[in-house]
Amino acid sequence: MDTSTSLCPTCSLPLTPSLHPLHTHLCTIFSSPPTNPPFPSILGLLFPPSPAGISPTPVRIPLTTTTDDETSVSFQSVSVASFFPSSSTQNPPDVIYAERNTLRGRDTRSMLEIWTLPSGNNSNEEENGAIKALAEEMRGEGSGEQRQSPFHRWTGPVLALAMTRATGWMVDPGSYRDMTVEDAGDVVDFLLDYENPEHGRRIREALDTLGAEPEGDGGKIDEMVGDAGRVEEGATTGGEDTRDVVFEVM
Repeated sequence: MDTSTSLCPTCSLPLTPSLHPLHTHLCTIFSSPPTNPPFPSILGLLFPPSPAGISPTPVRIPLTTTTDDETSVSFQSVSVASFFPSSSTQNPPDVIYAERNTLRGRDTRSMLEIWTLPSGNNSNEEENGAIKALAEEMRGEGSGEQRQSPFHRWTGPVLALAMTRATGWMVDPGSYRDMTVEDAGDVVDFLLDYENPEHGRRIREALDTLGAEPEGDGGKIDEMVGDAGRVEEGATTGGEDTRDVVFEVM
């Protein structure tokens, strides 16, 4: 991978030449963000479910803040129901968290929160056209492969949000904030690299180095590293239409 840097022709940020096509694409998208609604909101990035190769779209997400009377701890909630109209209380979207860009070998600028259809329940859904188109545009970049699709089959709408990192104090996981072009780049890298089997290989090598031997045929180790995104990039949890986040102590 070319590690030399030059300026992005769209936003003038320093970038490696290999990132210019994607960054220029994202800069164009963020050059005309949606106007602020008459209620509190944050800027997120929606990958529409259309099978056509359409672009991801910046969207405003309703944001609610409440404060607990006893502890004075404030909570944030985002409402994503309108972006997942086909989901129900029995089949809500999953949430995946990521704080590491494994494709670039660095931490992400923000903690990423990715809302997507539950795994295993979307076999009949068409592959997300926006993500697939980006994979074709960035095929092989940073991986040494000429692949034309993500490692994971993303289906339906995919919504990405950005959060500040946890302070480590009590249960504070950070607060929501508007997504930037840099965050969007991390999101695209995450979506294209999620479930990359190369991460599982590295985990196995690390376990071997520590002297850990798989039991039997290695089934337990295979299960642990089979979804490398959940091991290296964050945990997946059952989501609901709102998400509460502790972000401030008064």
